[in-house]
Amino acid sequence: MEAFGISGYEFGVIGMTFGMFGFVAFSKLIRLEEHLKNSGVLD
Repeated sequence: MEAFGISGYEFGVIGMTFGMFGFVAFSKLIRLEEHLKNSGVLD
């Protein structure tokens, strides 16, 4: 990954940050879907 001027460590930190963000967004999406199902908006 040296072509982008990013070391392996930096790439790992960026990957972890995006991974955590994605996990949080995914869990919120699931909660939103459950909320809509409980509200009767979705079957």
